[in-house]
Amino acid sequence: MLIRTSIENCKRVVLMLPDLPAIQTLRAQGYEQQDAERRSRLDYNTLENRIERIVAELPEGADRVKVLRWIKLQENAPYAEMNAAIRRLYHADTLFRNDVRATTKAVLQTALQRGELRSGNKRIAPSSNSIETVLESMILEERIDIGITFFLDELALIADAARITGCAQSAYVYHQEMSVVQNLFKGKYAWTPAPENGYVIYRSDEDVLDSSSP
Repeated sequence: MLIRTSIENCKRVVLMLPDLPAIQTLRAQGYEQQDAERRSRLDYNTLENRIERIVAELPEGADRVKVLRWIKLQENAPYAEMNAAIRRLYHADTLFRNDVRATTKAVLQTALQRGELRSGNKRIAPSSNSIETVLESMILEERIDIGITFFLDELALIADAARITGCAQSAYVYHQEMSVVQNLFKGKYAWTPAPENGYVIYRSDEDVLDSSSP
């Protein structure tokens, strides 16, 4: 289990719940603002309650686990600074911008294939018809500008988590590789996070944390 393994390897564990950025992801999928806010609130309230139950059942280390809802980050000056810096990087670095957009597009394409994209009250069904495929591509491009908000907000926390959370060192733990995050920490873009921040991949098959940052 990710939480248990993190506790075993870290002095402090902060569980990020991006409920506010997720609203933009839902909007990119075609939900109206009010519906997106409602769904995100319900989903992340449920997730937080589930986390609390899991942590309560841990034999030790529960006191070192903290749940971070995005409303707290809105009051965090270091996060605001990094969020602005990430957006400057997005506009200034073509490679970074292209990678962020490609990652967001891939998420939306997966949602489209699963029938999760909407237009009004109707789901957009994927089609092999050439005309409809072109229209689907246009819809995806329009929605990428909305969907990137989630990714950029998340990257702002990952890139400077140590300063934002008040730790000497910090490592973002995720269950799969994310090329943009890896490239960011490896210095592939015009800006690189401070060395006290890192990125770690959780290998569920081995129940281990695998460092992916320099």
